[in-house]
Amino acid sequence: MSALSSSINYMVSLTDLDVGNCVNLKQLSSEMGAMKQLTRIGLDSTELMSRPPEIVSNGAESIVDYLATLHAARFTHALHLSNLEVRQVDPAIGDIPGLTHLSQ
Repeated sequence: MSALSSSINYMVSLTDLDVGNCVNLKQLSSEMGAMKQLTRIGLDSTELMSRPPEIVSNGAESIVDYLATLHAARFTHALHLSNLEVRQVDPAIGDIPGLTHLSQ
């Protein structure tokens, strides 16, 4: 599996997501940022290419916070990354429609 179905975004009560055996999985949708109950993401054997490694290495809470920030930027047209300790710009930022403000 190289991508999760977009319907996973509707599982807002999901607390645990294990994609550890999905070796071809390269990205998680920013829409997953709406999954506020998600507290654990099993990523063993995956190589998320489109998310900053410093976010991925900090675990599920950091990943969900980061995805929530990207998700919110779709509505606010502003992306503030200063509190997330991101060292490099995620290519997914280019997919945010109408982005007018970016701060790091």
